[in-house]
Amino acid sequence: MKKGVIILLASFFVLGGFAQNAPKVQRAYAFYSISIPGMAMQDDKGNTIDPIVTYERTMYVESQGTQMPDIRSVSYNKVLYKATTTRVTENTVHVGTKAETGKQILLSPKKGNSFWKLDLQLMRETDKAPKEVRHIIIQGRYNNRPYVFYLYNETRLMVPERY
Repeated sequence: MKKGVIILLASFFVLGGFAQNAPKVQRAYAFYSISIPGMAMQDDKGNTIDPIVTYERTMYVESQGTQMPDIRSVSYNKVLYKATTTRVTENTVHVGTKAETGKQILLSPKKGNSFWKLDLQLMRETDKAPKEVRHIIIQGRYNNRPYVFYLYNETRLMVPERY
């Protein structure tokens, strides 16, 4: 009986060692676009209200294999964002057009890696999106240990014409 229990426990430890853990972020790319409403709004007294500038932020992260990385938080200059993660199945991702140069941005993962798209929204509605970013921090877990991935810039994308 004791021998059976010992073999059972040993098999759990061995099989647990082969269980896959979520991979770490190996590379990351940050993008943003700025939207400004076209019509000038007015308050009840007829005074013009300044338009609200909206920052839309997206990231693409690359990780080993096809399992989604365990990302716990994303922050821009210490402002927290929540991320909605979706897997990118294409071999080459068309991100958009770079605002400064008008060039198309295409990304391809290394062989054996996969891309994940993170659509970011402010964690709290009372927070304001930072205009200039000094540092972006992705915090996650790998092998039950926390890790941090740093980015120091993001690329502005052109916004398609809206009517």
